[in-house]
Amino acid sequence: MAKPQLSLADTLMNAPHSGVVERPKPLPVGSYLVKIVGQPIRDESTKKGTPYVTFNGEILEAFDDVDEGELKEWSKREGGEPRKLRGTTSPRITFYTTPDAISRLDKFLSDVGVLRKGPSRDDMIEECVGKEVVINVKHVLSDDGESTYANVKYTAPVTN
Repeated sequence: MAKPQLSLADTLMNAPHSGVVERPKPLPVGSYLVKIVGQPIRDESTKKGTPYVTFNGEILEAFDDVDEGELKEWSKREGGEPRKLRGTTSPRITFYTTPDAISRLDKFLSDVGVLRKGPSRDDMIEECVGKEVVINVKHVLSDDGESTYANVKYTAPVTN
């Protein structure tokens, strides 16, 4: 009888560990076409309790301002298949929902193509799922200085 094939998660969890922590490389700096996927998440920051909304995206493609060499390096996994850019989860797209920061959310809603007079922001947020937007990625050093993360610097509308 054939042995059932293990899932990638089972393979990772059952393999002997090297004892070394290997962090994935952050997505290279530059612009990407992203499709908004899943429901937006509303929560509060852990440090100050500031309310925010976060969108998850799926990368469709990289633009010319993304360094091809860095993208090739990013795609290499330690002892595994190369990472594929298309379908990779983008850095989260987060907006604080405070009076001083709400204009950033409004710009995003405009960039996604759902901003209009009449509906509430909550209604327009729900309409973002499935829409496309351009994100620009920057690198940010972790608070402890040991890691580099890819964050969204700004968004822009998709132009044809």
